[in-house]
Amino acid sequence: MAMSPTLNILLVDVPNSLRDSLEDVIEDQENMELVGEAFDPIDMVVTLSETGADVVIMGHPNADRVLGIFTHLLAENPYLLILTISTIDQRAFLYQTKIVREEVFYTVPEDLIARINEAYSAIQ
Repeated sequence: MAMSPTLNILLVDVPNSLRDSLEDVIEDQENMELVGEAFDPIDMVVTLSETGADVVIMGHPNADRVLGIFTHLLAENPYLLILTISTIDQRAFLYQTKIVREEVFYTVPEDLIARINEAYSAIQ
């Protein structure tokens, strides 16, 4: 997957309590576009293929069940970023090529967007 000047974002099973805020923040970013939404891991794989998303933001409770899918997606898409989020304790984990898991603390959705921008800049 080639890197594009605009980061294409795919939301996957993001809790309703955070989805609207994330959508608003993404819309306000000049370098980001929300390209789709998926509701389960299979839908995520299909939608990622159809949209060519650069970043997947996924609800954290399902993330541990799909680490194998993350490994496959990252092997096939070396520039893909996967961010799993939790609304329970406001933690997120960032996965990159070779399944690098980095804990990300956030208080507002803007913190998550800032970390996506930092991580994406680092792999360019």
